[in-house]
Formats: sequence, C-alpha cells, structure tokens
Amino acid sequence: MAPRIESEGFLVILFDFIKQHPLGSMYALVGLVMVLIIYSVYRYALPRVDSREPPLVNPRIPLIGHNIALIRDGPGAWLKIHKKRSLPIVTLPVLGGTGKIYMTTSPSLITAMFASPTLQFTPLLTPIVKPFVQLGPQQARDFESGMLLGWVHSLPRMLSSGGAGREVTAAALEDLRKQIGGAVGETQVGRGEIEVADIGMWIRDVVSRALIKGLIGNVPWAEDKTFIQAFWDLEWELDHFLTSPIPAWTVPRAFKARTHVLDVLEAWFTSTTPTTTTHSEGFGPGVLSPVAVKLLSAADPLTHWTPRDRATLLLFLIHVALSNVVQTTWWFFAHVYSDAKLVAALQDEVKDALAATNTTDTTANALVDLTQSTSQSCPLLRASLLETQRVVTSTPIVRSVTADTIISDGKGGREYLLEKGAFVLAPRTIVHNDAKHWGEDAEEFQPERFLPRQPAAAAATTTTCTVVGNGANAEKGRDGVVRGTFIPFGGGREICPGRYVATSTVLAMVAMLLTTVDIKTRRDAPVKVPGPGKLQLTTVVWRIPRETSWRGSIQSRRG
Repeated sequence: MAPRIESEGFLVILFDFIKQHPLGSMYALVGLVMVLIIYSVYRYALPRVDSREPPLVNPRIPLIGHNIALIRDGPGAWLKIHKKRSLPIVTLPVLGGTGKIYMTTSPSLITAMFASPTLQFTPLLTPIVKPFVQLGPQQARDFESGMLLGWVHSLPRMLSSGGAGREVTAAALEDLRKQIGGAVGETQVGRGEIEVADIGMWIRDVVSRALIKGLIGNVPWAEDKTFIQAFWDLEWELDHFLTSPIPAWTVPRAFKARTHVLDVLEAWFTSTTPTTTTHSEGFGPGVLSPVAVKLLSAADPLTHWTPRDRATLLLFLIHVALSNVVQTTWWFFAHVYSDAKLVAALQDEVKDALAATNTTDTTANALVDLTQSTSQSCPLLRASLLETQRVVTSTPIVRSVTADTIISDGKGGREYLLEKGAFVLAPRTIVHNDAKHWGEDAEEFQPERFLPRQPAAAAATTTTCTVVGNGANAEKGRDGVVRGTFIPFGGGREICPGRYVATSTVLAMVAMLLTTVDIKTRRDAPVKVPGPGKLQLTTVVWRIPRETSWRGSIQSRRG
C-alpha cells in the first residue's frame, strides 16, 4: 500500500504539480527534486543560533554569500557587513566549519576576547600556514601535529626587547648602514648621490635585505635581487594559495616566484650546513640566527624532511618577517616623506636625541638604544609609527573558540555566548578607523593623535594622548587610547611575540634614513602616498605596490 500523505506540506504540492503536468512529469519531477534538495540544504545547513549568541546577519546569497565576499573583498568584506548592521557583535553564517563566524567591533568585547583563555590563536596556526607551503602528505601531518608550537612559545623570550631581539635590530640596522654607505658614500668631490628610478622599490629592497640579514642570518640569497623580487611577486598574490585550487593557473607569476624562492633555499640547504651564533660573535658563511635555527630544529627529529621541506619552513619565517616589518617600514616612510615639514621635524628630533646620549657608539647601536625609549626621546617619531600602524594594519585578529564561552560588553553590559568550534574576529579595518574613537578625520594620517600632552592640572608623571573619544572613565592602555581600539599586535596571552623587535627595527630603520640621507623626488615634490590597493585575506599590512612614481635622488646627508 502506498504511504498516505496527511500533511498539507511541500510533498503534497509536489505531487499535485506532477499530476497536473502528465506530459512533462519527468522534467517537472527532476526540477522539483532539485528545488527540494536546495531547500533542504538551505534549511538544514544554516547554523543553529542560540538566543544568547550575537544577532545573525544573513548574506544576500544563501550559505555562500559571506564566503564569496571574503574571497572577493578580503578585509573590505568586514566593512560592508558592519555598514549593513552596525552592532557590537554579530554572527555570520558561512559554509564550512561550524557554519558560523562571530565578528565584533566593540572595544570592550575585543578586550574580553583577548582576556578569555578559551579564545585562542594557536589552533589556527597550522591551518593558516599549510596552504602557503609545498608539503607532502606526511609533512602536512607533522604540521597538523603541532610541530611549530614549541618554536612559537619560545619567541617571546628570544625576541624580547633585550638579548636576541636587540641583536636582530642591530644586525639589520648595520646592514642597512652598509647598503646606504655603498650606494651614496662620501666621494672625493663631495657628498655621494645616486639617481633612483623608483625610490619606493629601492626602499623595499634595501629594507628587505637588511631584515633578512638581521632576523634570518648572514645568508647569500639576502643579497640576491632576483630572490627579493620573487618573494614580493609571491607576496602580492598570496591569497590565491589559500583560496584557489589551482594557483599555477590563476596566478602563474606568483606560482613561479614561489618555485624560484624554494629552489634557491633548497639549493642552499643542500650545499651548506647552516650553523648558529649570536650576532655579536660575527657572521660567517651560512650562519643563521638563533630564531631561524630554533624554527628549523623542529624538523630535526623528522628524518623524512628533505632540504625542500626545510626550505618551506624558512620561507614561512621570511614571510612572517617581511610581510609585517618591511611593509610597515615602507608605509611609515611613505607617510612621513609625504610631508616635508614632518620630515624636517623628525630629523631635528632624532638628531637632538642622539646628541643628548653623548655616546661614542656606532650610529647603528646608538639608534637601537634610542628606540628603547622613544616615548621620551623621540615622541613624534613614535607617534608617527603608531599612526602608520593604525592606518595600514588591515587583517582581523582571529581567535578559535575552544570551548563554549561567555563574553561581556563591559561591566554590566550584555553577555554573549560564543559556541565551541566557531571563530571570533576583530576587524582592524573597522576598529582602527572608527570615527567614534578616532574622530571624523579617522581615515587621515595625523601623528598628533598619539603625541603625549600634559593637561593643565595634571601631575608631572601623568600623560594622556590627543585621541578623540576616549571618555573620562574609559579604560585606557599604555598609549592613552581606549583599550580595544588600537590593536596592531593583537592582545592578551597571544599578543604578537615579535612586537618589541618589530617596533624597534621599524623605528631604527626610518630614523637611520632620516639622519643619513636626503631623499628627494623630481622637482622636490613630496612623496605621494598610494592607496591601499586590493586588500586580501592575507593582507596583514597594506601591500607594497608593484611600482611607484617616486623617481628622484638619494644623497648622503651632512650634519
């Protein structure tokens, strides 16, 4: 006996439709079955949202709309979602994982996110790294087992403001000094000068080499311009290695660049036995820094790891360093040199600070020492870097929800449930440009936001910052801004372990450029700061353009 359909539901409508179309019943049946499948997938694939979870923001295209937006717009997708629903925190249904992502732009919720021990970045490390490197199945399983965690946990100690961290900055700065001296050293006629077809690319390349020398070691490929160019060709299209199943077709230039970089590193590993030393002991051929050796040692017990596999580990370290520090340095330079008055003010500030030290040390070491106390010795230089970070840092801070977690929007504020297995993120593109905290000119470069000032009735030991919207009772961080509104390095237990050495290195490099060379574009026009270009999922800092129009000269500076 045929089953009896008692409900007046979807199946009744389906059978009635078929009865009314006897000639095309097969086509009608196939079409309606497809509709039924789509409906079922949509109905049952949508994430179940608890009433305590953040409000749901559905995409225009069911199921995959937010995924498409992320691939297409990168960090810009978060801004569009925020404009659609300007809420402290929202739930975004996505395809994959648990089917949901939480996005918060509330400073108090961001602070709570950093404080929670169950919201962690470490579980995301391996999934983020794997698509960028070429590993076989066995090596991929090694990644998944957490082989990088020991190295990550050792970084805060290695890269503290002293010790190896200071040596990294000093070595990088010394190499930058040598490059500048080699290019524009004093001549018998007078000050050395070179014409540069693209000042922007010159800055990128000399800083890239210097940072590799400082963080990785005295390696020959740091001086290979083809290697440096290949790295940046890869960096420019890095997103495709995360989102495209066939990057060899979608981004052939970047794919070839990655192959070239790995070929160079593999050949070096094959022909050299890298050793380690502290920078102060001097460099020899093949000498690696302790940071690089510690990373590579993770593969020492794994006899199946080939020189090619080790090359992928080293490429990961190069990416972490250059994509953050070099790009921040580049945009710091661009914003500073777009304002001739700011350049002059910074040159005077750094010169006076160096004179006040009464040191007979080398310029490189003196500048490294100077960067340890810029809030007192070079407040404008420091403020200019902080403002650069505010403007150009674009990726979201992401945490994995490792257990059901309740976070609160401030004391007495609303509480939200974050379910285990989901992700929660804080989009810096929005947080760093929120007019409520930074003023209506939030999208403009204004170093004065971070300049310390003394209120008339304040004690001599108290400083605040000229940041709009702090509020009299708002909880503020060390930079005088509301906690959760300025997060270039993240926060909490998993704040960026290299923040001290990164900050010191960027400050010292720009300070060296300011004090050792005069950089002039044609007709002495200020540098024109490019726009951010296309923001991608992996765009931690705005991408350096492939080229600029900054043609001009670089001349050694007197005094």
